[in-house]
Amino acid sequence: MSRKKKRGAQKPPLSALDKNIYWILIWLNLGIAILFWIGFGFWIPREVGFSEAGVVACSEQWGVLASLYVALFGWLTFTIILSSGLDKKQPIFGNKAAKPLVLQPMLTVYPLISKEFWQKMTRRTKEKIITIGIVLAVLLCVCITILWLSFYPRTVLYEDMHMERYGITNQMTDIRHLDTADSITIAIERHTSGGKSHRTYYDLYLRASFGEESYDFETDEFEKMSDVGALRFLISVRERYGSRINITGADMAQTLIRTKKWGSEEKALLYELFDLK
Repeated sequence: MSRKKKRGAQKPPLSALDKNIYWILIWLNLGIAILFWIGFGFWIPREVGFSEAGVVACSEQWGVLASLYVALFGWLTFTIILSSGLDKKQPIFGNKAAKPLVLQPMLTVYPLISKEFWQKMTRRTKEKIITIGIVLAVLLCVCITILWLSFYPRTVLYEDMHMERYGITNQMTDIRHLDTADSITIAIERHTSGGKSHRTYYDLYLRASFGEESYDFETDEFEKMSDVGALRFLISVRERYGSRINITGADMAQTLIRTKKWGSEEKALLYELFDLK
């Protein structure tokens, strides 16, 4: 912290060491946020979803979105703090080599690691820091709660064609089997995302309907399988349930192949699934 400002006084420039530390921490903070999002949004939920033997697909996991909130919160918080320190020239170790200009005095600014930094801090500043700390702690607790509530809910499909749903406590809440479904659909579907870009993408999915409730699994959710394996599994579903299967969206097959960049093997299997020539 600095003493009362003198007229025309300036803060000493940061040392090269302090500048490098700030920038290293800013980039390290970004890296940690990305790793956190990948770990809690993709890797850990995937391991949870496929933890039981025989699971071939897992959907309705919200960890990706929830972990993004926590990662963004941590990244923004520390980036703002570090950028503020860099912008306001708050030294970490200090700059003993700094010299004032001839006609412009230099303020005394205490490094973060010094006792003076904390001893000279005004009561108002301490209260402000405590208030901000409490607000950030509350927001962090909210983000972590959202992450926890979104961690376990999921729907899984097993190779024996039965499906299970799990709640927030990782307890099974429902179990169904394709044999008892009111309808089974294999379809290509076109989606358009919101926003200015209006991104359009195509999915191949399996849907089992039980009255007003349905279980959906896209081929991208057969994560332990390759696209070839997922297509072969869908072919086995069609062969097992025959005329009960509703096949729709065949007219979008070529677009699906192009957007997913599938090769000749995937193309042949998709043609077999949709009875195309």
